[in-house]
Amino acid sequence: INTHGGKVVSYMGDGLMAVFGVHRSFGNDTERCLIAAIEMQSRMQDINDDVQKKTDAPVILSMRVGINTGTVVWGEVGGSTAKTMTVMGDTVNVASRLESHAPRGGILISHSTAKQVVGLFDILKQPPLKIKGKDKPLDSWLVKEKKIAPIVSDESFSFLGIRTKTIGRQAEMETIQNYLYDLYDTKNSYNFT
Repeated sequence: INTHGGKVVSYMGDGLMAVFGVHRSFGNDTERCLIAAIEMQSRMQDINDDVQKKTDAPVILSMRVGINTGTVVWGEVGGSTAKTMTVMGDTVNVASRLESHAPRGGILISHSTAKQVVGLFDILKQPPLKIKGKDKPLDSWLVKEKKIAPIVSDESFSFLGIRTKTIGRQAEMETIQNYLYDLYDTKNSYNFT
């Protein structure tokens, strides 16, 4: 969470609440939040694999993640001796409801979150949820993975919003795109000019 610019604001039993874009906004806080959630789920699977190898135990640890995007009230709560910073409001309540409806090992996001990351992640629309405190059913999406966006499509390239044709350079663009896919998958580095 911290690696991607988020901050844990509270622990509740075996759960936690984190915020992105409250202390400092990066402009892509929703994307950062989803990347952190995907990495958390991946690390949980690594822990399960490690425990299984070492103990042959049938124990499977899992977590559910609910993410909502919106306005929150941010401030101190508590008495004069024990104050803590927290966030409150409908956005927080909806995120909590999404978490409780998410499948084990799943990440469930709201409509407001999906609007901000459409095209960046593989997301699957879920049946509307009837949740406590809401008159209308809530639309939600299950996050599968982050997409790797192609650099080039239709033999054109976008620079500063201007689409430019890459006439006769398709092979070179495919080579660069393949290097970027490999870079994303393996974390190798390349130098090319």
